[in-house]
Amino acid sequence: MKNLIFLILPLLFVISCNEEKVEEELEPIDKDSLYGKWQLVEEWDGVMSDPYEVEDGYYRTFNSDSTCSVSWSFKDCDNVKCAFKLSSDSTSDIMEVAFTCQDNGETEIVSGFYRYELEDGFLKLTPHEDYHTCDEGCWERFKKVANEEK
Repeated sequence: MKNLIFLILPLLFVISCNEEKVEEELEPIDKDSLYGKWQLVEEWDGVMSDPYEVEDGYYRTFNSDSTCSVSWSFKDCDNVKCAFKLSSDSTSDIMEVAFTCQDNGETEIVSGFYRYELEDGFLKLTPHEDYHTCDEGCWERFKKVANEEK
């Protein structure tokens, strides 16, 4: 019995040390930074009585060099560039996102304006009322899933 305890005890020590090492290697997600990768987890279309959860939502990535990307196809364009600019007005922070599509010698730029809020690892994007038609109010909420890659 004593031998069994001496065999099990070192094994438990090795396992617990390995678990600690894995946790230390993972960089905690910076919940206060916009920069990084975000996944859509909830949205409200302004019509339904309550917001609803989204399973396997799309991703948006914002980088400190003002570039961005999304995980969905933009107008079936093969060469898409995404950039964003941050500003604020008297009531909220504003994000302008511009998609540039260069396809078959043609260039098309589409911009969107959003009010954005960062709160405890979540990013809420609400279409800016001066630029979008969302009369009933609508928004998307994203959960941060990764820090910006460096």
